[in-house]
Amino acid sequence: MAYKNLISIIIPVYNAELYLKECISSILSQTYENIEIILVNDGSTDNSLDICYDFQKNDNRVKIFSKKNQGVSETRNYGINNAKGDYITFIDSDDTIDSNYIQDFVEFLVEDIDIIIQGYKHIYLNKKYTQQMKFPQNQDTLDSLSNYELILYADKNDILKCPYSKLYCRKIIADNNLKFDDKISYGEDHIFVLNFLLYCNNIKTITQNCGYNHYHRDNDSLSSKNIDFSLFEYYNDKVKYYRTELNKKFNMTQSSLFANFIDEYYAIYKTINIINLFVKKNSYSAEFKNQKVNTYLETTKFSDLKYIYYKINYIIFKNIRIKALRKTFINGINFLANF
Repeated sequence: MAYKNLISIIIPVYNAELYLKECISSILSQTYENIEIILVNDGSTDNSLDICYDFQKNDNRVKIFSKKNQGVSETRNYGINNAKGDYITFIDSDDTIDSNYIQDFVEFLVEDIDIIIQGYKHIYLNKKYTQQMKFPQNQDTLDSLSNYELILYADKNDILKCPYSKLYCRKIIADNNLKFDDKISYGEDHIFVLNFLLYCNNIKTITQNCGYNHYHRDNDSLSSKNIDFSLFEYYNDKVKYYRTELNKKFNMTQSSLFANFIDEYYAIYKTINIINLFVKKNSYSAEFKNQKVNTYLETTKFSDLKYIYYKINYIIFKNIRIKALRKTFINGINFLANF
């Protein structure tokens, strides 16, 4: 087997001692061997760095960088700056990959490919449940789809929201100085992927492959996350901007599907953010909250709040059944309707 392309695998590491060995072992077990494993220690205070050095002793493909704690975006950016590969992929330190994960990418590599996207698995350890996020079409059908159709499907089905399960051309990242946004700690992955796609002309997707295993552990809980209003607003505005630019780039205006998708999701997540502003603990003043909700009611394109609730209920709760959370959003919609 010829190993023409060097693949850089970037893993941000922060206090990951419980899962790091399994993660690195899965990478070293790849059937495709021309890889460099870039472990970036983000100021860990546990035994993570020692674990990294143990692996490096036995395999010179393991490269270790250590820096002060700055967060996952700066850590991934640090890895990008030190990568030497023709292509880059990202793996979280508490996840694993199947042995043929990199090989599945490489088999579809040709000279002008900018990005390859495959599916991934959500593994809910507590519920003993696995959900596959993948392209349902057979490969021949998938190959016949336009960039517009591929992006629309992937974005609507949450395949673009994560940095993993993708192989990125490093030259595009370097030439355009693409970075993960360190201003936010929510949605920075989604923003990076959408931004990268703006510089792509040849997008390849792989059907059926789900070689990336993303684990949901006991401490993962939608209801426990409290995202700052302003940061969520920043994320939502950024996503709308990049989706709109992609719409222009790939002539998606020929179809109203993507334009409607952009407006609909923007309205939905704006509504969720407004509701969270009132129902979750925060330090914002009553004046600030009233100003934001008044602006929302004046500017939202989807003024029918019953319709927005229906869409929130379908999109957010179609796979999640948290009664208390559902009640919170129902009360929030009623609040907005009577504001």
